[in-house]
Amino acid sequence: MNKCQNCGKQFVGDYRLCAMCEIKDAAWKRKPTLRTTEPKDDNPPTKKLPLPGRCVCGKPSQAHTISCWECWLKALAHKHLGNRDQWTTLESKWTGQCHYTGRKITPGVNASLDHVDPAIRGGPKLLDNLVWCDLQINRMKSNTPLAIFIHTCQVVASFWRTSK
Repeated sequence: MNKCQNCGKQFVGDYRLCAMCEIKDAAWKRKPTLRTTEPKDDNPPTKKLPLPGRCVCGKPSQAHTISCWECWLKALAHKHLGNRDQWTTLESKWTGQCHYTGRKITPGVNASLDHVDPAIRGGPKLLDNLVWCDLQINRMKSNTPLAIFIHTCQVVASFWRTSK
């Protein structure tokens, strides 16, 4: 009788390991990725986080966002126009007021871009089809064409006027 060098069980044979430990040992040799002898890194690389009050580019961030004005516009240009380089054209359209209601809009709080002709319904992804508007209005309009949205708003407003 021999004693297994791994688990200590007694077994019959001329090997140094019992049958179960031999199977485990063979599986471990086939898949070396299961066990690594390299020490684990206690400090894996992390995503670069900006300092408080700063954008990832290093500029001061806006009051209500984690990005600066330029980076915020670049992200919107990429999302709506497919090109980050067109951020200056979005900036030229900025008036600080909602296109539909005239309410004041603030970047990172309630400002959003709306496709007048919804892109999901075949509207062009062009600057002429984009307007700055209040986030709540944009959510209400959703993917409704502008004429239908305005008509719906007029019907709701007339209902409220007559119900009082």
